[in-house]
Amino acid sequence: MIFLLYFCLSVRAEGYDPEINVGDPRVEHSEDLTILGDRRVDEGVTSNVDVLRTVPGIIVTSSGGVGQPSFVFIRGADSEGTLVFLDGIPLNDPSLNNKAFDFSTLSLENIERVEVWKGPQSVLFGSGATGGVINIITKQGNGPLKKKLGVEIGAYNTLAANLSAQGSTDRFSYTALAGRFQTNGISV
Repeated sequence: MIFLLYFCLSVRAEGYDPEINVGDPRVEHSEDLTILGDRRVDEGVTSNVDVLRTVPGIIVTSSGGVGQPSFVFIRGADSEGTLVFLDGIPLNDPSLNNKAFDFSTLSLENIERVEVWKGPQSVLFGSGATGGVINIITKQGNGPLKKKLGVEIGAYNTLAANLSAQGSTDRFSYTALAGRFQTNGISV
């Protein structure tokens, strides 16, 4: 049985921009940059790993089914050469031998878009970006408090539930997400 419990809280001050700006306007038009919006509803994608699998030049490996470690390889480089950011904050795990980020621990529920920079990006992002960079931007609260509850039930005793709240004031915006996912999975 696989069980995941997650909680996410995001608070942004007025004028905060999580995009990584490199100061070169030509970068937005680069063929090495792919920007993915919220594709879950449009294409029936259910996990961040599925979103990344839609990008040419990216290979996603998983060590089993749902909830098992999943790593990304960009253009043949090892997962150590892929830097991962969440709202501009590095997520790579220095405790792992390969310093990679395990994508199975990240929920798709609060993601606004994903920016994928393919190929060596060390000049822009530092020495860890020899294979590429994945920058994940979370949704930003806007307006009065909005609450959302989602429940999904499926085969093999699968249950997914999440509760989110988001909004903004004059000085900052906020988003909070809590969820639970469990399944008995498929016996292999």
